[in-house]
Amino acid sequence: MNAIQEIKTKQKISLNYNQKLVQKTKAQILFDVQQQLPRLQNLINRLYINEIKPSISNIDDVSALVIVENYNEVIAFVTLYETNNGFLTLGNYQCVNDESIAKQLFEKVKQYAQSKGHQKLLGPMNGNTWHSHRFNIKQVAPFFLEHQHKNYYLKQWENAGFKPYAEYFTFQERLKRYIPNQKNLNWLDDKPKLSVRHFNVEDADEDLSLLHQFCSEAFANNLLYKPISEKAFKTLYQPILPYLKNDLIDLVIEKNKNKERLVGFLFAMEDVYQPKRLIIKTIARKSGDAYKGLAHFLVERLLLKAANKGYEKLLHAYMESNNKSVKMSQKFGGETYQDHILLSLSL
Repeated sequence: MNAIQEIKTKQKISLNYNQKLVQKTKAQILFDVQQQLPRLQNLINRLYINEIKPSISNIDDVSALVIVENYNEVIAFVTLYETNNGFLTLGNYQCVNDESIAKQLFEKVKQYAQSKGHQKLLGPMNGNTWHSHRFNIKQVAPFFLEHQHKNYYLKQWENAGFKPYAEYFTFQERLKRYIPNQKNLNWLDDKPKLSVRHFNVEDADEDLSLLHQFCSEAFANNLLYKPISEKAFKTLYQPILPYLKNDLIDLVIEKNKNKERLVGFLFAMEDVYQPKRLIIKTIARKSGDAYKGLAHFLVERLLLKAANKGYEKLLHAYMESNNKSVKMSQKFGGETYQDHILLSLSL
C-alpha cells in the first residue's frame, strides 16, 4: 500500500467511525444523580484538561438528569430543578463542542418540561441563586469563585432558542493613591448603638448564623430569590473558609436592650488567581434612613485596608444591570471586567 492509499484508507475508517458515533448517541432522562456522578465527572475531566474544573453542585435538589451518551460514555448533561418561580431550571450544564449533541440534549429537556407542564426554562443555574449560575460573556481570565464553563456554551444555548433574562456586570477598579474620605470613615462616630467588627474565620459558626438571618431578610425581594436553610447556608461557606481573611469581611452590629443583630456587612476576599486583587462579593445593609451611608462607610474601610496592604485592583462582582449599579461603578471609576448573563426560553 502506497502513502496515498494509506491516507484514503484512514479517511474511510475515520468517516465510518464518525457515522458510527452518530448512530450510537442517545439522550435519556435519569433520576438517580448520585449513581451517575462518576460518569458526569469523567466528562468534566475530559473537557477541562488544562483549565480550572467546575464542580457539580446542589445535587440534593435535582428533579431529573438529562444526558446524551455515546457507547455508554456521557458526552453532555444538564440537571433539572422544579424549584424556581414557575421555571424549569437548568444547571450543571456540560457538553462537547458539537451543536448536534447540544440540540439532542435540549430536545430531551423540552420533552421533559412539557410532560411536567412547564412553559418556561431558565439557566444556567444550579437550582437557585445561592449556587453557581450565569454564563460569562467576555473571554478574560477568571477570578476566584467565578462560575467556570466552556466559551461555546452560550452559543449552544442561543442556538436552542434561549434569550437574555437578566444581565450582570463585574467592574474592576484600579486602586490609585488612596485619599481618605473622612466623612465616610467617621460615619459610625455618632451612632452609639452600632459597632463594626471583623468576621471570625477561625470560629465562623456564630457569624455564619448572623449572616444567614440577615441575608434571608435583606435579599428576600431579589430577583429569583429562594430561601435556604441555615444548615445549607453554612455548608456552602465551609469550603471557602480557608481562603477568607478576617479583616476583609466587616460586620456592623446593632445592640439594643442587650440583644445584638447584624444590620450590614461587606464581604470581600483576596483573588487567589491574582493575589494583588480584591473581590467585593457582597455589600448589604438594613433598609431605613438610620442606616444610610453604611455601605459607603464599609467600602471606605476596605479601600483604606487595600492601600495599607498594597492591593492594586478591586473587583465589584456580579452587579445587577440597573441604574443604581451603573452609578456605583461610575463613582468608583470602574471599568467593565466581565459581563454575565442568565437566559430563559418560552416553550
